[in-house]
Amino acid sequence: MRRMVSAAGLVCRFGEKGLTLGLAQACGEGGPVDLTGALTVPSGDRGPAYNGWDRARDLAFNMALPYLHALEPIGETGLFLEVYRAFGKLQDNDLTKEMSRRLLSPGWLGVVKSARRQRGLIQLHRFLTGARRRGFSKFP
Repeated sequence: MRRMVSAAGLVCRFGEKGLTLGLAQACGEGGPVDLTGALTVPSGDRGPAYNGWDRARDLAFNMALPYLHALEPIGETGLFLEVYRAFGKLQDNDLTKEMSRRLLSPGWLGVVKSARRQRGLIQLHRFLTGARRRGFSKFP
């Protein structure tokens, strides 16, 4: 229910200009911080946010930036790719914790300090375990 309310909040926020243009403008104006802010949806009753900062960062890095980059015309400057590269570390999840523990000695744990490196750990996990991407198993 909270995710549905969050989605409704984003629809209201970007209703006139559209989600794609709204996210692109937020990204172009202030990079990762403004893009994340554009994806947050606070609650109206001072309770927990419908879409808080950590979840908004995950959405920005894993959904919005790849989508926006795919829409960039060939030969453009690569603004969205630059923002993707500048994204700081996201919240850890079970896969990043497991792969860090298995692959990195304690002295190297500080190496994973960006979202791209976390994404690399997840990709390594998928490669080493033969896991397919969830939701795409029906397609070639």
